[in-house]
Amino acid sequence: MKGGSSLGLHIKEYTVRELDAILKNTKFRYTWYDLRFYKLKLIVKINQSLMAPVVLYERVIQKIIRFIPKPIDKIFIPPLLFQLKK
Repeated sequence: MKGGSSLGLHIKEYTVRELDAILKNTKFRYTWYDLRFYKLKLIVKINQSLMAPVVLYERVIQKIIRFIPKPIDKIFIPPLLFQLKK
């Protein structure tokens, strides 16, 4: 999801849906972390088996994000961290 955090340095920004599809084709298990509330010591952890709601959320946000003012849009687009385990 384009969150504007790459500062133009990324060759390609993958969506959660794209990353989920790529990772499903590997032997790795993965966990996704939503880091929006990291400074509050609250980390949302979503296991691989629960990715369907995250992908749905991303699809909805992609349709409405252009209507959300810029400073506020970062609330809806979290910084992501994927942890891979073999």
